[in-house]
Amino acid sequence: MTILAFGILDVQAFGQTTSGPQTQNTNFFDVIIQFLKNLFQIIPPANTPINNASPVFAPASNVYILAIHTEQGYAYGQQSAKTGQGTISGIIINPTIHIPKGTLVALHVINEDKDTGSDQDLNIDAFNVHTRHLKYFESQTINFIADKQGAFPFYSTIHPEMKGSVIVDP
Repeated sequence: MTILAFGILDVQAFGQTTSGPQTQNTNFFDVIIQFLKNLFQIIPPANTPINNASPVFAPASNVYILAIHTEQGYAYGQQSAKTGQGTISGIIINPTIHIPKGTLVALHVINEDKDTGSDQDLNIDAFNVHTRHLKYFESQTINFIADKQGAFPFYSTIHPEMKGSVIVDP
């Protein structure tokens, strides 16, 4: 009996795996573990932080950053969602974001520059966070772990005046 799942795993009689011409004995648990490892290499889980090699199975803290254009020029705006409520409060320009150390953060960056339609981006070097260039009304979500304590700047490579900071509290 042979089971073939997505071309990742070939198990014969649930006791042997075949890998080309070789056959080796293994137990079913080892086969399942190898299957999952191979699957995650093909389709990385969405909850794998950009600065961590393994997925994190915990709820993320959502942070919403808007790339906008104001009368004063380009700026980042922060919208905060109340936990579990789904409501969004007012906008803070060039924000300072406080995050407890060890928190899994889902950073949602949205280009809402309807005035000029310029591309936007966001970078936090300390956590290896770098968005692609976002067109008007495009968004990108990047997960990272706030694993370092301190103050860390975020900035735009497209519009140098756009900046803010992430403060990771103990």
